[in-house]
Amino acid sequence: MRTLGLIPARIGSTGVKRKNIRSLAGRPLIAWAIDAVLASGLDRVVVSTDSPEIADVARACGAEVPFLRPAELADTTAIAMAVVRHAAAWLADNEGWSADAIAYLQPTSPLRAARHIDAALALLAPSIDSVVSVVAADQHPLYMFAPAADGGMREYLPDAVKPERRQDLPLLYCSNPVVMLSWTRYLLAPGRERALVVNHKNFAPLVIDRLDAIDINDERDFRFAELLMRERIAAKRPTLEPLRHEGATV
Repeated sequence: MRTLGLIPARIGSTGVKRKNIRSLAGRPLIAWAIDAVLASGLDRVVVSTDSPEIADVARACGAEVPFLRPAELADTTAIAMAVVRHAAAWLADNEGWSADAIAYLQPTSPLRAARHIDAALALLAPSIDSVVSVVAADQHPLYMFAPAADGGMREYLPDAVKPERRQDLPLLYCSNPVVMLSWTRYLLAPGRERALVVNHKNFAPLVIDRLDAIDINDERDFRFAELLMRERIAAKRPTLEPLRHEGATV
């Protein structure tokens, strides 16, 4: 099986300006995604970007950037499926290369690790279309509200029984973008041009820790991700014995 890790990274991000190459814990944000793919069992890591600047950074981090994405696939209306299909078509037309499965790995999940990707690869089976990372929901829809026509709010699930104790709530999960892995047969099938890059009706869930699942959409997310990354870097740093020179500790 041939596999591709596709990292989308346009320059025109809105929530956090230039976030894909902004420094997070001392490195460009995109570097963390590239590291995870390079250390995983995926065969290739390709960055799809519209920016020569991002392309240079990605290549310096070890990724392939064989093309620049067309401008019409890099604005705020572009969808992930179009980005995936463009990359797959370019690689097939220009290199004669195709993947059996493609992982769509956004740089905005910097706590993603190779172990998440490898676990998803292990779950991918012929009977399903996709593997999707999920986390236990921390906000339950039983206690959510929707805007009402009178300017107030109404219960989102008005007829559902709402237990008083959190422990009695039914366990629910939310999907997240840490790993979105699909068979190419699903991604390139006719009629799926506007579909999601994962099939939520036929997938295997990869349950991950909530802190690994952080997705950067705004400045608060960025700061929290940087805090977590710096804590993890510090935790992995070995404790050094005091240096000794001529019998004295320095």
